[in-house]
Amino acid sequence: MSKALVTLSRGRSGGFTAIELLVVLALVAIFMVMALPSFDSTIKRYRVSAAASEIGSVLQFARAEAIRTRKNVTVGKTGTPDAGCADSGVATDWRCGLAVFADDNTTSIKTISAVDLKGLKVNSSAESIVYAPLGFVYQGGEDSMIFVGPSADGDTPATSPYASYVCFGAGGRINVVSASTGCSPNAN
Repeated sequence: MSKALVTLSRGRSGGFTAIELLVVLALVAIFMVMALPSFDSTIKRYRVSAAASEIGSVLQFARAEAIRTRKNVTVGKTGTPDAGCADSGVATDWRCGLAVFADDNTTSIKTISAVDLKGLKVNSSAESIVYAPLGFVYQGGEDSMIFVGPSADGDTPATSPYASYVCFGAGGRINVVSASTGCSPNAN
């Protein structure tokens, strides 16, 4: 082996210098800071979509229960909100949870708590939704909707890019759509 090759192989080991490591860490930090806002919007959109889908499935459950039991089934805000949610006193404000009630309107057979709604704004266009034994919306139904969106005070269906509607009509069909699309009276 020649002397030149031996000296070169002993000159530097195969690791990183502290400066190289700091440059890489700085670049990773910059990329993470740039990606954070888009990740935040993805989380907001997912939370709203998941809550709207859950509300839609509870409405489907209530309709199926009305058909199964051949009795009226009511969906409305819970009678007693969770400890962490202050009830606004407005009958159409369902952010503290909603429940499916049997025919006597006192026995809750399924609920979504304020914890499940993840602090989102949930407003119904009706105080309650009553499904008749044939699966039709008996009360609070024709072209009704439930708004689900971020809980910021200024957020409305017109201003929030993350909001959703749970749409339902007298026929009982349920659709979850983005607030920008809105509920179409002919789709239900």
